[in-house]
Amino acid sequence: MAKKRGVEPTPEENLAAAIVNGVLGTRTVAVDDQTEPGMIDAWLAGPDEPDDARTIGLEISSTTDGKNQAMWKSINKQYDETVIPGLRGAWTVRFRQGARIGGPPAAKLSEFLKDLERRRETGASLESYEDTTRWAHGWPVPKYATELDMMNSIGIISVAQISTDPALSGRVFASTLGHGVSSPTAEHMAPYVSDFLTTPEGQNKVKKLAKAPEAHLFIWSDSSHMSVGLALRHRFKPVGDPEVPDHIGDIWVASRFEPAAVYRWNRGSGWAVHEVSEELQQVPEPAAAE
Repeated sequence: MAKKRGVEPTPEENLAAAIVNGVLGTRTVAVDDQTEPGMIDAWLAGPDEPDDARTIGLEISSTTDGKNQAMWKSINKQYDETVIPGLRGAWTVRFRQGARIGGPPAAKLSEFLKDLERRRETGASLESYEDTTRWAHGWPVPKYATELDMMNSIGIISVAQISTDPALSGRVFASTLGHGVSSPTAEHMAPYVSDFLTTPEGQNKVKKLAKAPEAHLFIWSDSSHMSVGLALRHRFKPVGDPEVPDHIGDIWVASRFEPAAVYRWNRGSGWAVHEVSEELQQVPEPAAAE
């Protein structure tokens, strides 16, 4: 039987290993080429260790949502640096996951925003607690029912005017339900890691790392999870420890939204923020799955 041909690591796997090596001063000495089942994604070794050392095991995972990335690719194409003619203010628009962005939905959104400006209204929402004008006791006010149906049909959760500065006229700034916000304590990071470790993918990584004398897990956060990306951008230091199996000593969390920094949780010292070298920040982001 012919020997199974090896597979190269993905760009995200190579970048994750390079980031960890940059912080620890280690180097990659072996990778999972998928020629055998259950191989660890990367083995790292210190400067004084031989190439056959198998001391530091690194598993690399991603919470990337291909469909969500494709949606954001469409959002960026439609609205990045685009100025909508006739729109006087700047608006933030919250899209539902999976919303259609271009074509007729974009035209309907543009007309809707301009109509709100003509009526001197600064927002609208499908969330009843956010919009007491269009909702009463959890029910839509009849005069706004058609408008709310239109918002729902094009995947818009809410819109809000955020500026009347002429320099920002006609701009649309998008967000999604998956974005979230970031606080100075970044208290969401520990639960974020704990939740991932309970998923089937997380459990698989935990199982594979049981064979490593020193186990590290690297998690790529989806770029739309801005609660992670913004916390990194502001260098907020998380609080609290995630629920991590005893054999794993280090957790790394990164976001392509903020390529200049990475979180590291260590069982002995807790959370830290590490800077990523400028060279690694320039690595192109992998194309979104279509």
